Amino acid sequence: MRSTVKTSLLLAVLCGGCAEDQLPPILWETERAIIGSELDGFELCHDDFVMLDEHVALVEDMLGVERSSKFEVYFYDLDGLPCGVSPQGCYRREADQIHMATWEGLDHEIVHAVARDESFPSLFWEEGTADALRWVGTIGDGEGVLENATKTRPEDLDYLNARHFVRWVIETHGLESLRRIISGATEKEATGSSLEELAAMHRESVPYAYPALEPYVCPFDALPELEAGVWQEEFDLGCDERGATGVGGVGGVSVVRTIDLEPGRYRLLQQGGSFTALLGCQLTPNDAPLPEMFHGAAFNEAEMSRKAPPTYYPAEEEHILDVTRGGRIRVTVAGEAQGRFVGSVEFARIE
Repeated sequence: MRSTVKTSLLLAVLCGGCAEDQLPPILWETERAIIGSELDGFELCHDDFVMLDEHVALVEDMLGVERSSKFEVYFYDLDGLPCGVSPQGCYRREADQIHMATWEGLDHEIVHAVARDESFPSLFWEEGTADALRWVGTIGDGEGVLENATKTRPEDLDYLNARHFVRWVIETHGLESLRRIISGATEKEATGSSLEELAAMHRESVPYAYPALEPYVCPFDALPELEAGVWQEEFDLGCDERGATGVGGVGGVSVVRTIDLEPGRYRLLQQGGSFTALLGCQLTPNDAPLPEMFHGAAFNEAEMSRKAPPTYYPAEEEHILDVTRGGRIRVTVAGEAQGRFVGSVEFARIE
């Protein structure tokens, strides 16, 4: 990652009517992006940059397009965000810039930046595609597609509905059909069925929840199992080192792992840092909604798509977890707000 005065001056020229002091200062540069921020305590680390660049490449590959230049992304305090409808952020096509108040939703805006020159037939297809290619899965009941497809204002669009439909099209008709639609073909030309026919098939066959796209299905290293029923890892990690993320904790370095747990009772202890956050991984499509707190000690990603947060367990306290349904669980181990993360986390089965 690098930042230079020349880069800042160039962006001031490219911004046209924008003065340089209207944009947050440039802090980082990756192979695919130039990133500025004015957010206090906001830190991006090694794995965040890797994930960002890899997401650009994935979107290009899935849509069959290629962005020739780096894109700009700026992070603001909420009251300084220059976006109209979205409270999280937006892609401003006229400036070719992404403006964000949070990391959440950046994956959506990257799709807009990559596909800026495509001929989407409607807001429904444009926003549905941007949402379907995010880092998370999709969820819905299959109803309301035709009505939603007529919406022309972002504030009226049901984004969950649109992204679930587009994901279904990808799964059932293939990426080439989506590529043809966003290039100007009609639904009939691209898939052999009209939008009305697709909506009817979608309503009859779509699962309740799709997992994330394959590269994003809990793509983290497993927590080492030292002996039967005991998983433990020690950390001494800086922000610029592999394995470090800045967006999962309280502003400093965090580490993300996975663990496969059987139903049972476990002891969790994190030493050093701030907290451990657990969230179940959705690995396959679900045909029906999951019960709340699906794993007993944690929600599942299928719930997260709609409402559920991770479950947080503060450091330096021993926690007893009753895991009622086994499965793979994402484990975010958060360090302090600043500096290196020096600490450890341990799971041990006790019943």
